[in-house]
Amino acid sequence: MAANDSAEGLYQAYLTAEAAGNYQQAFDYLYQVEQRFPGYRDASGRLQAYTQQGYRPSAPTAPPPPSTPPPLARDSAPAAGRRGRNWLLTGVLGCVGLLVLCGVLGAAIAFFAFSATSEPVKVVEEFFDATTDGDLQRAYGYFRPELQREQSFAEFSRGVQEHPEYFQVESLSFLNRNIQNNEATLRGEITAKNGTKTPARFRLVSQNNEWKIIGYNIGPGAATQ
Repeated sequence: MAANDSAEGLYQAYLTAEAAGNYQQAFDYLYQVEQRFPGYRDASGRLQAYTQQGYRPSAPTAPPPPSTPPPLARDSAPAAGRRGRNWLLTGVLGCVGLLVLCGVLGAAIAFFAFSATSEPVKVVEEFFDATTDGDLQRAYGYFRPELQREQSFAEFSRGVQEHPEYFQVESLSFLNRNIQNNEATLRGEITAKNGTKTPARFRLVSQNNEWKIIGYNIGPGAATQ
């Protein structure tokens, strides 16, 4: 058997034909390799790729391979098809990258909002700790002077006694948080000791690095404000 008629000779002839753009001829060489030397290198996989693109043997015997093959080409499919797949892959990767970027930005914004409002939330938590413990004087101390003028301690105490489901709190959650300059608005839900869940809204103002409650609404109406 001549050297160029060996498995490697036919395989090199296939690479040469493919590099030159002679895809039908390249397919014929691959077909000969697989027929005469089954399982040689990656001929089977490459042949299958050509077959899926519609290539079929053009003649029982392909043209004789060149005597001196040029340098190897490692392309696994015709250039035109490869370019199309590259464009598709680039588009898919671009979309995925954009989604990841949006997700990262969204997470960063949410993290900033929650971090910036951690102190106001802490004040509201301490306020409810005081009402739950029955220490209404301490709870009233978390109000700004403006709110204290609007709601006296007697009025506040009466409201706490009349609505224990609002002030005997097991847990609270503020998923909607907004902060602008020195004012924070918290919207969420409180869970009472008896399991009742009630919407709640709190407004707080910071002065001299100290957050105080300037307004609040606990009850069904808080969800729409």
